[in-house]
Amino acid sequence: PVLRARNLKRELARCLCALGIMAGYRDALPEALAFLEEATEIAKAIGDRLTESGALMDLGFGRLLVDDLAGAREAFEASHVLSEKLGNPLLRAYATSKLGLLADAEERYGDALRLHKEANELFASVGDPGGTGYALSRASLSAFGLGDYPEALRLGRAGYEAFSEVNHRWGTIAALWRIGFA
Repeated sequence: PVLRARNLKRELARCLCALGIMAGYRDALPEALAFLEEATEIAKAIGDRLTESGALMDLGFGRLLVDDLAGAREAFEASHVLSEKLGNPLLRAYATSKLGLLADAEERYGDALRLHKEANELFASVGDPGGTGYALSRASLSAFGLGDYPEALRLGRAGYEAFSEVNHRWGTIAALWRIGFA
């Protein structure tokens, strides 16, 4: 309310993103989506492309969680286009990784594996071991979907090592269950 009263739109958009992410963690997905949709609209209206791209990624993930694959695709693709226009390799890595998640959800495991590997290269190029953990761990799930269990195991272990390097607890847990599948 304070941000709205003071007409601080950039701050409001970023606050709504944070509220959306937190609502998602609480499994309050309709609330999360409402926050993220508003954040996206505000960021777009004021020309804050960085916040808009991030909000679109989070919005796409929320839509993915409610099984709205078409909505997730729309948000993820828009975020990817923005990240390319901004020329930010880290943002592009996350946007590419989100497209990989969508491909996995659509059971297009070959496409997903390619996207996760592309994201991994981008994360590695900027020295982000946490991002590398995401990409490799997610690629493990894609390899599993393709039936390539040795590759799934290798990628899961590599993701686990990257997450361990930065003490990313949730990531190490996710990598361990992907190793377990393999």
